[in-house]
Amino acid sequence: MMSQFHGLKLIGSILKFLGVIGLFLAFISLIVAPLALANSDTFLLQLGFTQIMPGTSLLVGLLTGVLLFFLGVASGMLLFAIGECFNVLIAIEQNTRAALTLLQKGQ
Repeated sequence: MMSQFHGLKLIGSILKFLGVIGLFLAFISLIVAPLALANSDTFLLQLGFTQIMPGTSLLVGLLTGVLLFFLGVASGMLLFAIGECFNVLIAIEQNTRAALTLLQKGQ
């Protein structure tokens, strides 16, 4: 059967690719954010925290990394799922068309 909807297949593939990239970046942020913010006491001082305990910036880095991880995983999975929905809708259309062809042959 001749395949149609090349544009929708392309959009679905792009969305799935962006979802995988989002998941990859989520895992990277889990490692990089605590390392980048581990020694950023000046950032906390600029925000107005005058009395900070040692290790506070590491805790802020860990919390930021975990938050970015969950947001990245959620957005990556959502993008991947939307891309897969395009493929499901195309498959439903092809199956419906094939069923109609079989029904018309039977009459």
